[in-house]
Amino acid sequence: MKDSWKDFVNEMEDSIASGKYDIIPFPESIKPKVEVRLATRTGAAFFMPVKEGQPLIAAYILDDDGNVIAAGSKDDMDMGGLGCVLQFNASKGMKAATSRAIYDTESDGVAVFSRMTLLPEDK
Repeated sequence: MKDSWKDFVNEMEDSIASGKYDIIPFPESIKPKVEVRLATRTGAAFFMPVKEGQPLIAAYILDDDGNVIAAGSKDDMDMGGLGCVLQFNASKGMKAATSRAIYDTESDGVAVFSRMTLLPEDK
């Protein structure tokens, strides 16, 4: 992953911690679907490209320790009819992935949606 994405995510997380941006739970209508294949330790998160007419700007995935494991812009993730897909590697022992998506909202500026997904346990 490019260092510029890590810098972007760190800036976003700092802005969330300082209260500049609020975290909002994903509404049911745009909740990302997260899937992980334990055999390969690979995962994918599927994001809606548009929320009530407002475009997705970027999304990222954090591991249990808050480290960025995947990030991309809408253009990076756009898979046409599948929506926006962000692939990631789930390290052995990783218990959860936190998906965050940033949507551009004309009235409120930026909306940061977040959802933690528990991953299947290693066997």
